[in-house]
Amino acid sequence: MPEVNLGKVVGPKGSDGAQGPAGADGLSAYEQAQAGGYSGSELEFNQQLAGLSDGPFVPESDKGVASGVATLDSTGKVPSGQLPSMDYIPTSQKGAASGVASLDATGKLEETQKPDYTASEVGAVPTTRTVNGKALSADVTLTGDDIKTSASDNTPIGDVVSVLGGATTPQGALANLGAGVRPNLLINPFFQVNQRGQSSYGQGPTVDMWRLETDGNGKATVANDGIIISGNTGTHCNFEVGIEEVPPGTYTESFLVDDHTKVSQIYANGGGQFNITENLISYTFEVKSELDSVYWGIQKLLSAGDLKIFGAKLEEGSTQTLAYQDEAGAWQLLPQPESDYATQLAKCQRYQLELISKNDPQYACVGNGSGRTSGISGIECPIFISTPITLRTRPVVTFNGNFDLQSGDSSLQVTRMALDRIATNGVNILVYAENIEIGKLYSLYAAVSENHSLLLDANL
Repeated sequence: MPEVNLGKVVGPKGSDGAQGPAGADGLSAYEQAQAGGYSGSELEFNQQLAGLSDGPFVPESDKGVASGVATLDSTGKVPSGQLPSMDYIPTSQKGAASGVASLDATGKLEETQKPDYTASEVGAVPTTRTVNGKALSADVTLTGDDIKTSASDNTPIGDVVSVLGGATTPQGALANLGAGVRPNLLINPFFQVNQRGQSSYGQGPTVDMWRLETDGNGKATVANDGIIISGNTGTHCNFEVGIEEVPPGTYTESFLVDDHTKVSQIYANGGGQFNITENLISYTFEVKSELDSVYWGIQKLLSAGDLKIFGAKLEEGSTQTLAYQDEAGAWQLLPQPESDYATQLAKCQRYQLELISKNDPQYACVGNGSGRTSGISGIECPIFISTPITLRTRPVVTFNGNFDLQSGDSSLQVTRMALDRIATNGVNILVYAENIEIGKLYSLYAAVSENHSLLLDANL
């Protein structure tokens, strides 16, 4: 009889069994959160849970990819493949041998880490060197005894300064040596007195005491700090001054100019200086016997442009005290005795006195007098004019513009003036006009004119 394997026989599906009993309720989300350590209230939990509905969340696809987020390995660390290149210097190398230098709190290299350089490596002077036996390892203080006067003179500078009385300026040194800045024998050496009142002059008298000698269109123009000599190429220009009563002796003349290359020579007493290398030009000469007067001056080169003269001096002795060189090598005028305007004006007025100038007001009164008979010129009116000084000699009277003799309501136009005589305190001028009445009192006035002037010229 054949065998039948009953374990492989599957019968038809039976009917469902009865409903089993209900199981116990599981933990709520809040309870599970509490079990995990959450300490807030259930309301707070639900509010926070509701806030999670809108994110933001990191998508699962962003884990471990570029521009995403790093993942953690089984040890809770970021895998090495997701870390940047770690090419940093360990802090253990900071300030260590073969490591890197460290900085102090001010951001500077610490003293203990600075290298030891030799003087030659940094271009410094070795501390083994000395100055007058004083080592350079510390600050060096030099006294006057440590410095010699010059390369060829070993006299300590302290001894020289002592002789100079501690002077700090050239003029102070000269004064302390007993020489001082010697008196200037010239009058109006800085050209500030200009009684004629013009801004420029041609051939002849210019500013007080000075003349321009020129054979062409040469010109002397007054500047605030000197005089400017100009002229076309080929024009001779000599700017000179006269000195009276020069006793025998040694004299030095000097000029300070803006450009010595424009000067041909300076001259005096028949000689001159032609070798000119500095803007301060000086010439020493001898006067063998007393001279009544001598002219000396400066000559501009024929081919040169404008030449500016800042000052001039004539003094006794064989050296000049007109100017000195400053630390930059530039020539500077030394303060000169009696160089103020008032003193120079008083000296100039002995040679030239301007009684009326174009700057005076119209109808300025000059003086008074009365008509008289003259055996030579008919009727004239002598006018006495007081002067602040005594003129050196009889002056020449020159006038420009309109002058009137006035008496009451009458006015007579002056036709001529001439010198009568001079006194210690003034001059007497003879004034001529039509219809002067004998014995009548008149006053001399400068009438309406833009250029009226009355000058007493007693120049050399």
